[in-house]
Amino acid sequence: MRWHVNCLNIYDIDKNKILFVICVVEWFMDYELNNMNLVIFTDIDGTFMGNDNFEHAENIELANKLVDAKHFVIFNSSKTYYEIDNMFKNEASFFPFICETGGGIYSPKNIFVDCETTRENYDVIYESTRLSSYYEKIKKILMSSYANDLIFFDDLDIKDQIKVSGLEGKNLTLASRRDFTILFIWKSSDTKFRELEEVLEIHNLSIIRGGRFCHICSKFNKGIAMKIFMDKLMSISRDRIFNTVAIGDSSNDLEMLKVADYPCVVKSDNNKRLAKHFSMENIITSDNEAPTGWQECIDKVFNAVRS
Repeated sequence: MRWHVNCLNIYDIDKNKILFVICVVEWFMDYELNNMNLVIFTDIDGTFMGNDNFEHAENIELANKLVDAKHFVIFNSSKTYYEIDNMFKNEASFFPFICETGGGIYSPKNIFVDCETTRENYDVIYESTRLSSYYEKIKKILMSSYANDLIFFDDLDIKDQIKVSGLEGKNLTLASRRDFTILFIWKSSDTKFRELEEVLEIHNLSIIRGGRFCHICSKFNKGIAMKIFMDKLMSISRDRIFNTVAIGDSSNDLEMLKVADYPCVVKSDNNKRLAKHFSMENIITSDNEAPTGWQECIDKVFNAVRS
């Protein structure tokens, strides 16, 4: 943390003398660390930006400051490839990202030099099984046994899709273009949900519960994706010391929180399912909701590292 003092002299022009001085003392966080670099994995909705208004305040600017200080910021979200890419284009800032709760991992081309596959302007670090290979089969099975327990996002009319997602127009279109996960809304009991998990396990699929939706996917999650990215990073940076930070707000962030050196939870209505895991010794929580809660977590991490 650094302090900066701005002072303003108030003059009496007629007498040509200073009457008094107004000084404003400001502090700002210094994000440089001498002995290590942080690798910060962050959820987006309800964490980096507001869950309802999708405002991110000055968090993009802060993310760029962290990168300038030789840290890494990786967005780890249930959003689609197209949503995250569109967000970056709108902000003219590009970062590595993990989409669809771990389904795909991508990086701007200036970070890794040994990636053999690209997708538009990104290197492909990892991609899971495409949902096109199992979508029709699984949907048919679930509709035959769980038609009254769930509703697929794709089966909602446009008005209901807007209502439950908070998105419309181009943003809704981008959110609907999913490569790796099937979205649904669960309407039944936890007992029936566990039964559904067992059915999907037979087909080597799993369910991830998020803030708004449940996600059917092959065997991946945010924590697995985080480990894949770290293995890739460590393979090209063997002489550097990294500590990992994970910032989230809901139960689909749990797996990445578990494997982080500094797990952080941003205050949110989505904390309810996550609350029972708050007993982790080193967990950091914010007093404010997103987007300001995200910066609060970042500052608390740097204070913890330095202490």
